[in-house]
Amino acid sequence: EGEGKAKSGGEKGEAGWMKWMLARVMVNVRVEVKNVVIKYCTGRFVSSISWRLLAMDSTNSSWERMFADFEGPTRAAFKTVHMEDATWCLDEVDESGQIRFFEAPLFNRERATARLILRATPDGMPSQCPTPLQLPIAQLDLVLDRFCLSLSDRQVEGLALLVTEVNAFVEHIKAKKRAKEQRSLPAAAPLSAPPALATRP
Repeated sequence: EGEGKAKSGGEKGEAGWMKWMLARVMVNVRVEVKNVVIKYCTGRFVSSISWRLLAMDSTNSSWERMFADFEGPTRAAFKTVHMEDATWCLDEVDESGQIRFFEAPLFNRERATARLILRATPDGMPSQCPTPLQLPIAQLDLVLDRFCLSLSDRQVEGLALLVTEVNAFVEHIKAKKRAKEQRSLPAAAPLSAPPALATRP
């Protein structure tokens, strides 16, 4: 019996170690995407975003690139996302779907770095923080050396339409997720009718 308990405890310890190691590996995955063009077309406009290089790296809390681990009571992971030669074009199309007039890009061949903080326990570990910290799960800061933005009245209208369509898409995904969760819930047992009272003849 004692040997069985020891074996069970060892298996749990090994599973916990594997889970911890997998989490560390996932936190330190480096992503690099080169020479990408993404187009989104509607009946009113065409949006095109491209970049030469997009790289995401793990850092410590001082934003120094390294093999990092979760830090602090919120178990925060720190990432930098660097983009080179980023260009965003937004052009209006006619009824046939053709672009009659090409607008200047919103930004053209720009470089930017984003600093991302992801918190696994945004309220802090209960053993270290008796009062919840209530920090955001994710925090994004944009770092720019220089950035040139061009925007016309047509592009303002296109941006408004783009935001509306993105919001509608997000709400559609949320509705599908809620419906799926509802279907996965166990069905409530039907209420049985109370027994009929016996009456004397």
